[in-house]
Amino acid sequence: DHVGSAWWADDTSSAYPDWIQVEFAGSKTIGEIDIFGLQQNPSNPVEPTSTMTSSYALTDFEVQYWTGSTWTTVPGGTITGNDKVWRKLTFAPLTTSKIRVHVTNVAGDNRSQVVEIEAYAPANEAVFQWLIPDHLGTPRMIIDRTGTLANIKRHDYLPFGEELFAPSGGRTTALGYSSGDGIRQQFTSKERDVETGLDYFAARYYSSVLGRFTSPDKPFADQFQANPQSWNVYSYVRNSPCNNVDIKGRCSAPAGLKPGQVGICIEAFIASSRPTKYGQSGLGDSRGFSGDDPSLTSRVRVDVIAGRSAETPKNFAIVQKTTAGMTVADNPVAGIVPNTPPLLIAQGSADTKLNGRSQRSDGSSGVLSPIQSDGTVNFTIATTARNGVDTLAGINIMGEIKIQLNLSVNTNTGQVGIAEGSSATAYPSIAVYSYVYEGDKIVSQEIWKRSEASPSDLDNPMQPIPEVTPR
Repeated sequence: DHVGSAWWADDTSSAYPDWIQVEFAGSKTIGEIDIFGLQQNPSNPVEPTSTMTSSYALTDFEVQYWTGSTWTTVPGGTITGNDKVWRKLTFAPLTTSKIRVHVTNVAGDNRSQVVEIEAYAPANEAVFQWLIPDHLGTPRMIIDRTGTLANIKRHDYLPFGEELFAPSGGRTTALGYSSGDGIRQQFTSKERDVETGLDYFAARYYSSVLGRFTSPDKPFADQFQANPQSWNVYSYVRNSPCNNVDIKGRCSAPAGLKPGQVGICIEAFIASSRPTKYGQSGLGDSRGFSGDDPSLTSRVRVDVIAGRSAETPKNFAIVQKTTAGMTVADNPVAGIVPNTPPLLIAQGSADTKLNGRSQRSDGSSGVLSPIQSDGTVNFTIATTARNGVDTLAGINIMGEIKIQLNLSVNTNTGQVGIAEGSSATAYPSIAVYSYVYEGDKIVSQEIWKRSEASPSDLDNPMQPIPEVTPR
């Protein structure tokens, strides 16, 4: 996200040098590096341009690459007196395993802040690869731009995700079993850290060698008396890795929330474990309501951060980020059509309009909303989410989740309420939470929740949401 919905910031103000480092999955040949700094209005960022300026921009810095023994500045990589948000460096191709931005001065606020660092292969050497997944979403074959069988790379895994290499089990490098394709999306398409070998599951890291997460789930958040497999807070998908996947999703304080701001999380999740509609079953989220557990999954969530605008103090800057969950459904033709997987796994889709403004391609959007005479700010969140299988097929059979919320924020107290005229589909379960800082801790508040009815209610009109006084 080079726009700036989140960014890296150094905590040592006026102390230099600072640096931020990016490590590749092995050696890469690159010919371009782009540095994106913090925009002047970070609460309402827009698509950056080469002429955009900001007082938060890195003033003096070097862009460096690792030669194998030392850090060396890339050609043209010494930058001084900079005030641009976006700096693009192109140079003759070089090969390296990591790059970094080495900062020696930030004149604006004396603090190094970087939104994104991007590196590209030379224009005539760009590498295109297609990943062919199995029923769990794990890439098993990697096909390059030639499409030839001889260039196909293959990956096999044990049930809990530990990779099998040549020469085990008759696998050979001639058949494509080698580790040189540089693909970091591995078991269930999660990114594997090349230094630790752990898989990044958003809320926690997972060890495929151990078949366990490296940190515990929150006690009692997803444990059920009738299911002993749920009692182990380190276990992966309740020890059934050939049938289930752990899907990223959460409702907790929005990332990047700062003191003085108000965070809001809106989530829709399927409480049951196996919902059925039109005779077709899939995996639900199998959970209850929780506003502070980042490990729980959802069908869709909307994270909102609202705070007073630095440039126009009479307005509140409101930004939102919408994330859709994955859909895992039984394959209706499994067992009928030969060699078809038992599960269909597809990324769901969601679209949120903030005060009528459509979201960007990354799911984010932002607006300025005026502060009323009574100190409140009013805005509307309208979200539509669709099942991943329907999204993939370009159809709408299972129905859409729809949420229309007219929200009110007290700018003096940080309290959040729901105004009249709000509504939502009766399925699935929906909840709204708010978050504010009290001292150095984030405190959450449940604003409203409603348990799900039946999947068939997705075909019915939206139901009214009662008015909620700011709390």
